Amino acid sequence: MAINRIYLRASTDEQDSNRERDNMLSFTTDKFDGAIITYTENYSGTKLQRPELAKLLDELQEGDRIIIEKVDRITRMTMDDWDKLKRVVKEKGAYIVSVDQPMTHQQADNPLMEVLTNFILDIGAAMSREWWETMKKRQRQGIEREQKADAERPDTEKKYKGKQPDVKLRSAIKGMLLDGAKQVEITAALKCSPKVIVAMRKELKEAGKL
Repeated sequence: MAINRIYLRASTDEQDSNRERDNMLSFTTDKFDGAIITYTENYSGTKLQRPELAKLLDELQEGDRIIIEKVDRITRMTMDDWDKLKRVVKEKGAYIVSVDQPMTHQQADNPLMEVLTNFILDIGAAMSREWWETMKKRQRQGIEREQKADAERPDTEKKYKGKQPDVKLRSAIKGMLLDGAKQVEITAALKCSPKVIVAMRKELKEAGKL
């Protein structure tokens, strides 16, 4: 029997994450038969390479459903990467169900329905990527405006200080590295970027502590 594989890209807000998980479990139980497995991670939707998503795709079997709340939970990727993900799903004989898109709730049983379903998912993927790119552009523009304004202010009145390092997170990463933890274990425990872990490992090595 097909397995229902719920993919949750968790919010940083625990309450919102729990709400989404409960809603997804309720939807899946009411709509489909079969076992339910959940995959949850706090990772950028712009990346194809995500630990839990990779695990889901690796475990995927013919007839399985990948269930998402909406398309932007699984992708804000480039269309090339989105096509790669869809190709893996198709080769496995599985399909994607988006809760907010009723047309995706049933497995396509003819070529026309398959085309229409893919079209709906592709539109959602494109809109998701466009939204992310717009937000990043606005962020860059805001930073540039502040930096330009700061150039005319005295040092004591400067407002733009850039992104500040998370001292507590960096300390926790160093502690786990010193205890011998692996990168994947640190990422899972602290929900942090691998780049930060690499930087902290480099600092510890340069200080002769690793």
